[in-house]
Amino acid sequence: MTILSTTLAAPVALGGALPSIQVVLTAVSVIAGLLWLLSRRRDVRWPPFFVVAAVALGFTLFQLVPLPAGLANWISPRAFEIRADALGVRPSFVPLSLDVPGTWLAVARGLACLIVLVVTASAARRGKGGFFAIPLVFTCAGVVLLAFGQRLAGAETMLGFYKIAHMPGSGFFGTFVSGNHAASLFLLGGLLGLGCARETDGPMRGVLVGCVLLCLAGLFFTSSRFGIVGATAGGFALLTFWLVNHFGPLRGLLAAAGAAVVTTPLMLSLALGQRGQFGLEGTTGALADFKVRGWFDSLQLLVNYPLTGVGRGAFEAPATAYRAQVEGVRLVFPENLLIQMSSEWGIPVSLLLIGLFVYAAWPIARRLPRWEPMFQGAACAVLGVLVHELADFGLEVLGVAMPTAMALGLVSGRRLMSLDAMGAQRSEKPATRQPRPARSAVVLVGSTVGAAVAGAGLVAGAAWAAGRTGDADAGRIRAALAQQHPMTGELINAAISRHPADHDFALLAARWAMRADPPASEALRQLNRAQRLYPAAPAPHVLTAHLLVRLGRPSQAAIELRLANELGADLSYERMERLVGSAQLERTVPRDPTHLFKLASYFVSLGRVSEADAATRKAVTFAESSEAALVRRTQIALSSGNKEFIREAATALARGPSTPEGFELATRGLAAGGELEAARELVRKAAILMPHEGGLTVKGARVLLEHGDLTNARSLLAEDATRNLPFADRIAGEELLAEIADKEGDAAAAAAARARARILVQLRGETTRGAEPGP
Repeated sequence: MTILSTTLAAPVALGGALPSIQVVLTAVSVIAGLLWLLSRRRDVRWPPFFVVAAVALGFTLFQLVPLPAGLANWISPRAFEIRADALGVRPSFVPLSLDVPGTWLAVARGLACLIVLVVTASAARRGKGGFFAIPLVFTCAGVVLLAFGQRLAGAETMLGFYKIAHMPGSGFFGTFVSGNHAASLFLLGGLLGLGCARETDGPMRGVLVGCVLLCLAGLFFTSSRFGIVGATAGGFALLTFWLVNHFGPLRGLLAAAGAAVVTTPLMLSLALGQRGQFGLEGTTGALADFKVRGWFDSLQLLVNYPLTGVGRGAFEAPATAYRAQVEGVRLVFPENLLIQMSSEWGIPVSLLLIGLFVYAAWPIARRLPRWEPMFQGAACAVLGVLVHELADFGLEVLGVAMPTAMALGLVSGRRLMSLDAMGAQRSEKPATRQPRPARSAVVLVGSTVGAAVAGAGLVAGAAWAAGRTGDADAGRIRAALAQQHPMTGELINAAISRHPADHDFALLAARWAMRADPPASEALRQLNRAQRLYPAAPAPHVLTAHLLVRLGRPSQAAIELRLANELGADLSYERMERLVGSAQLERTVPRDPTHLFKLASYFVSLGRVSEADAATRKAVTFAESSEAALVRRTQIALSSGNKEFIREAATALARGPSTPEGFELATRGLAAGGELEAARELVRKAAILMPHEGGLTVKGARVLLEHGDLTNARSLLAEDATRNLPFADRIAGEELLAEIADKEGDAAAAAAARARARILVQLRGETTRGAEPGP
């Protein structure tokens, strides 16, 4: 009963995601497991999948054991290098994990799930599977109702009291911050509920069907693409088992294949439709998705830690060394079960665990069509969650992991029940549980005390880790830095020893070392570490620039700021100029047209025309004198109001424009720079090169008009009148002629031009209605 209550409490307890909640759930599970062991000491049998879970837990503990330096360097040279670099000396003993608290918490999660698996399997073996399955379905449906209720009420806090620090754009779902994690629980409840409903009768069946519908509605409500894919995979497997059981293997498989042909495209369309990823563009968008890019980055991590991984639960910090870009999103897990296993445990152990899982699952899969629907639903629910885990990490939170372990325990217990029946048949004895020989008091007491001590030790380790996660350590250190507490250095060193691959602690160590005057050399060492640990992050370069300025090296500081800008830092020019000085500001800008033009605009806003001109010249050089760059330079020059700058930019553009925008802007620039004759010639050149762009002549004439050259403006329009131009250009020309006549005081010419414009407007309307234009 305690294990059931703990498992059902895991999703409700904020998804079981917070470290403190993980410790509490693990502690309660250990106590419940010990009580079960004492009450069932004569009936202990290790279920299928126990070996898989035990090996995974055992190797995770091994990753926490300090190994001799030579051995650690041999089996995980990159991890040893990071630890030695963090400490500044060659250590004598090091653990394989690069995040000791994270691995301790992973041990706690694994232990809780192992206990749930064993206890649930024992209950299912004795025919009490429904006692676990039906409450679990109700709990999943209850979380769905809570999610709907909170969304309808516009709730901003989870359960009315928990304020989420970084609210996701899609909001939270019930007791889960991530919709993907909620989707795992909902698909688990939906598939398990289908099996339970098929096995029950009367009002309970209706209630369970309602729970299934609620879970499916909640699944679609989360907009989880792979959640829908996982539910489809599990649902198809469940349908296949039912069809094979009803029609036989051949006909059942053929019927299932037919159903797959019809339903699979529909479900995939629904999954992709959650994010609008239909068609070729949707496929391209999916490949450019943050999650997919994270997979490729994680594969590089796997290549560098192939034998033993980075440590269970230690993925985030080491992975930053291989992230191609900073995207404003933390890559806490690779969001792919296979990649995560291989990167955290290493390839050999991952292959071993997969092999052991398949070995335990194969006999179950062969017998599932003949089992009761409840156990079929449990098996397919686990399958659905595993498929979902190929693109998510829901099993990292106990709110998903413990219910999944319970579903797997139901399947394992049913397999034990089958093995018991087979053993009874072979011995030709009634299939009743035979008591095992009584164990000696010494063995009983020793095993119980040993289990209690081991469980207490693991829980204590997890409790220690819960207060020393990366976020917790960073928060304490930042507070100590703000107060200039004398113990800050010790806090930083302890955090680095626990999280040697985390670049954030290297930055904090550098800030602490920079407080001295002059800054300690340790600051530069830590900044170099930070840049190696997270090459794509701009923050280490910004802090390095501050250090170099304090050391009297502004030119080198400017280069560091340029690197930070290239990596996406959002630094204002005012801030960089205050730091490195006006003479070095241009060196802080990346060598590309976009950044150089922005710098030029900044110079123009301050009236520093010569510096703006130099920046635009460089921008044009890096753009290989493309017309777009010349156009941008002319626009910036016009905004400066400086005639010399405008004339030089417009002259460069006028040498070979090939677009209407280029011709127009060059004309405007030449006129503004006092080169009216060159502007007139450029307009005539445009009329020859682009005879169908009548609007260019009108725009050129208007430029001359704005600069007082009425005669040449009218001359250009007169030349344009002989060309066969669209109505819009001819109307604009006549209206401009009227403006010129008004400025010259010729009222009759202005009236005549406006009359011609009205006639053209009328003719255009008739042409639009399908009439033939007049002569």
